[in-house]
Amino acid sequence: MAGPVGSFGPEGRYRLVRRIGAGGMGEVWEADDVVLGRRVALKVLAQELADDERATRRFVREARATARLTHPNVARVYDFGRDGGVPYLVMELLEGDTLADRPAGGPLPPGEAARICAVVADALDAAHGRGIVHRDVKPGNVLLTPAGEVKVMDFGIAAAADETHSTTGSGVYGTAAYISPERAAGRPATPASDVYSLGAVLYELLTGRPPFLGDSPMAVIRAHMHERPRPVRELAPWVPARLADACEAALAKDPAQRPSSAAALAMRLRAACSPPPAPVPGSAEAPTEQLRPAERRRPVRHRRPAEATRDVSAAPAPASTTPTVKVGAAPAVWRRRRTAPLLVVALVVVLTALAILELRGGEQGGGQAAQAPDGSGPPAAPQVTVTLQATAAVWTRATVDGRVAYQGTLTAGARRTFSGRRVVELHLGNAGGVQLTVNGSSRGAPGRPGQVWRGRFAAAPDGP
Repeated sequence: MAGPVGSFGPEGRYRLVRRIGAGGMGEVWEADDVVLGRRVALKVLAQELADDERATRRFVREARATARLTHPNVARVYDFGRDGGVPYLVMELLEGDTLADRPAGGPLPPGEAARICAVVADALDAAHGRGIVHRDVKPGNVLLTPAGEVKVMDFGIAAAADETHSTTGSGVYGTAAYISPERAAGRPATPASDVYSLGAVLYELLTGRPPFLGDSPMAVIRAHMHERPRPVRELAPWVPARLADACEAALAKDPAQRPSSAAALAMRLRAACSPPPAPVPGSAEAPTEQLRPAERRRPVRHRRPAEATRDVSAAPAPASTTPTVKVGAAPAVWRRRRTAPLLVVALVVVLTALAILELRGGEQGGGQAAQAPDGSGPPAAPQVTVTLQATAAVWTRATVDGRVAYQGTLTAGARRTFSGRRVVELHLGNAGGVQLTVNGSSRGAPGRPGQVWRGRFAAAPDGP
């Protein structure tokens, strides 16, 4: 390393503090800019890049373009140059973890995965508008700050690596798990290539694994070129269908079949996780109040596809009625139900039942349950109790005696208990991210991180 010991750049402008990362393209240091008095991240490029004049020229060209790119979700480039022939890049110093370093592991909640990738798509679109293609979109180049901000890093460095590898005959540069088919085939990088790579990142965030696995990088690259990934919802059935469709569209082999731009992908991701708009009064999807009395009693079919068992919102109804939806195998059916009369009837029934219980209790000695002095009364009904203690983010669906008791994502430290007379069923999206306790007995984690797991715990006499 040239320059004074522990420093870099002209006249030792950047005083190195500590190494914070290393990889195939170089080392990253936290450094003090002694001229401007600020902390920066200084990336020293690998010797392979430093020895290739054509690659370093390409790097300088890309770095200049990236330095002009101002976007809230792109790590800023402050300076670049050479020290003793070694190229370096001075960037904004960011706190946080990359997607590759996140401690939770396993799938992210679908909404969070979509949010992160939509923001990355925004940053890529801004770069594409300036003629900059990232070329190496992967989890390690996406950083999440403690405040939840998303930052895309390392624009331009992959371009220099491409130049070096093409001149040394070692093929195109790119991380095998996320490389697009056309890049794997040696064709030039385009914005559509970045869209594909981002689709591969999204696939991993949703399912807990990349689109393709293999015994070697070349096996994975061949899969990108010739195979179709398993459907997202086959690995992660809790992912909304529209979000899964958007992810799989980004992974189309033919660039022309992918979203037309990174901005189009961002729009599609946000729409996939947005609640459906409330029906416009008078539209085909809205419960109409303009029908004649004879027609109003007929069910009005709700034409939105019934793709999940979530609640469906209706347009505001008059105070005396409540819109409800019957959801099942058939299309959802809107019905109108009178609320006030039903409440009166229910109240009368409850009061009558309480009066009967009071009378019976008096006949049995002040309301005490009949039980023999020796305690040989009716045995307690069987019950099964399952407690979940989340150690990482884990999507969870719990069904108690045939009814859904909880569906959502538990974060690390969250605890939930479910008790049933007959059975408690669990569906977990990250089996390694939760500890189970069944009827007071610890069962540990039911599987590995990122693994989808289903389990059924029955009450006695079957045993849990």
